[in-house]
Amino acid sequence: MTLLTVATQGRIADIHDIRRRNLRLLVTEYANGNLSRFVEFTLNGLTSYKGLQHVTGPRQDRNLGSALARKIEAQLHLERGWMDHDRSGTVHTGGVPGGRSERVARLAESIESLSPPMRLVIEQLVAFLGKDVGKRESMRCHHV
Repeated sequence: MTLLTVATQGRIADIHDIRRRNLRLLVTEYANGNLSRFVEFTLNGLTSYKGLQHVTGPRQDRNLGSALARKIEAQLHLERGWMDHDRSGTVHTGGVPGGRSERVARLAESIESLSPPMRLVIEQLVAFLGKDVGKRESMRCHHV
């Protein structure tokens, strides 16, 4: 079995380390670093929390294989092979295509293009939905 490696800034990085770092980047970008939310809401149950925790957690006793890497890329509409390229030297300010920062910027532009009364309606709706999310989060904590 050949170890697939990529040269990066004078060091050799294993493909699994690269995928692990990129997965962490995606979890940060899409779910503020919350792996559970990333699995549930971003990947829509494509894989399990425990499975990815073994990849990204402190023990890192499993690798992110090619098949799952391709499924994650497809789910997030990333180009095929995105997970396999070292992005550790890249500054990420919404750099993940379709990532949270990019989506928020597009949403803000759309809201700003609305008339003032419509913007007010959107602000009220967001405030209302934010309260609802807070209630659901506190209810979830009480049931755990």
